[in-house]
Amino acid sequence: MDATKQTPDCEADALTQLLADAVADAYQNPVEGEADEAGHPSLNRLAEEFRITPLKARKLLVTAGVYETEKSRTVNALHQSGKTVPEIQALTGLSQPSVSGYLPYTRQPCRITEAVLQSPGLERYRARLAAETRLRQALAQGEEQAVRAALWDALVQFAGYPFRTAKGLRFSYTVKGGELFFTRKEKSVTSATVYIALDNALALQRQGLPVTGPKKLNCFGASYLYPVLIRVGVIQAGGRDIP
Repeated sequence: MDATKQTPDCEADALTQLLADAVADAYQNPVEGEADEAGHPSLNRLAEEFRITPLKARKLLVTAGVYETEKSRTVNALHQSGKTVPEIQALTGLSQPSVSGYLPYTRQPCRITEAVLQSPGLERYRARLAAETRLRQALAQGEEQAVRAALWDALVQFAGYPFRTAKGLRFSYTVKGGELFFTRKEKSVTSATVYIALDNALALQRQGLPVTGPKKLNCFGASYLYPVLIRVGVIQAGGRDIP
């Protein structure tokens, strides 16, 4: 069943944008062991995660503005100069699907099927977006227990997501019970420690002071909690010092 046949054009456009954002996030933040020399997963891997074709994966990445190769630059330059798809085919020797795959979606939205909507990649991305939204709402309301619950929920959703420390070291984490297990750290970080980092970050920001580095969190595992709290929206990204 094709979701674009059931929804207004505006909703189909929104779904295309959501899918493009999700594919771009997966492309820019590959899980450990799935990145090539340039730091990205293959188009085939993305296609598998989102139940789309590799050509559609590439087109979505082009639409999101995160994919660029010599061929894509050539095709887009020719297109922007007014060349039609058949003319670009003749000049480059590429097939019609290949040329189309190097051009962003414009007027017509991407066809979103039920299989795509229920794909592991898109469901994971939507769950993380929802967790971020709940956390932002809790932070705006300011009720301590609600903020803590929303933060922990966000941490659960981001388990396995690739992060980098302030020094550029890649890591991820798993959640077991009330503990976070970071890939680069032997000892776990408990939920109590997470809430210390949360309280310290919020206290500084309420005073109008930026949380400029891990040391400002003043807790165990700060080097790892710092980029995580930035990603989920607790810490306002800004000037950072060297830990």
